[in-house]
Amino acid sequence: MLPTVDDARKKVGILLARLSGYRTGIAAMILGIIGLRLGAVDRHEFWRDMAIALTVSGVIGSIIEFRAHARRERAAKNEERAKNIETVVLNQAMTQIGRIGTLGELFCPSWMVELDIEKKQIETPKGRKLRYVSTGTLTYTLVNMSLSEKSVILRHELECDVRGSDNGIDLPTIESLTYQTKSRAGASLQDMVTFEFPPPFSSGSLRFDARSGLVSSPGIVIPADAMIEVKIKRHEAVGRQFPWYMFWITGKAEVRVRSCGEHPLGFVLVERPTVSLHAEQCRDGEYHVFTIEDLLPGQGFAIFIDEAPFARTAGERH
Repeated sequence: MLPTVDDARKKVGILLARLSGYRTGIAAMILGIIGLRLGAVDRHEFWRDMAIALTVSGVIGSIIEFRAHARRERAAKNEERAKNIETVVLNQAMTQIGRIGTLGELFCPSWMVELDIEKKQIETPKGRKLRYVSTGTLTYTLVNMSLSEKSVILRHELECDVRGSDNGIDLPTIESLTYQTKSRAGASLQDMVTFEFPPPFSSGSLRFDARSGLVSSPGIVIPADAMIEVKIKRHEAVGRQFPWYMFWITGKAEVRVRSCGEHPLGFVLVERPTVSLHAEQCRDGEYHVFTIEDLLPGQGFAIFIDEAPFARTAGERH
């Protein structure tokens, strides 16, 4: 039985769906001519269907070309973006290599912080609240390992996430910063320089931004084969985690921390970026000592404040 007009239209539709662009119109025209030769398609319907097929094929071709052009543009942009990222990453890597090389000329053989942490009532923007308040002293030595003098700026960051006022003192703050230049043998090369707090300071001296908690010194020149000894007294409100990070290559970092006040606290020290526990807790009234060796710039640790061990111990006594 000869195919009907509906059958011919279905075949044209199927071919339109399977083929793309102007190829669809050409294929439809060939099929229509064959249909005319076979006498299965009326001439008027043939030209009508051809017009529809060519219009649809033109639209489909335009859509396909537009999408192909869009894909080519995306591919070109992605390639350009990948090259830009590669360039940025390479530049950052080279900058870090240069920075580590520079920092390698300044070595911190000893770094020690001694902290008293107390849970107490302080004035906050939301009224009087129980907060952890830390007072302590950070001391370290910075040695110039190169054959030429080096200028260094001492930078430190205090905790500023928790704010308040402790006995009229706005937190965070530092009470003093002192440094002294010495020879490698320990002989004094310069009188001790002391910055007393609170601010403001004179122009060109120590800078302290209470909003960000950033402290920075003026440029300090360390002669070749010499060192500076630095001491900073800090006072700040802290959260359950108290992070510290090294800016210099550090041979040995020592942390001495103890609980003060009527709320006994426990302490856990965790290395960063590695997660390595160094101790479980500190007995009330005694300093507990944590020691970490061989830290690179960006590495450090966090002191976690824990009340649970002492709460359980007190419960067991009852």
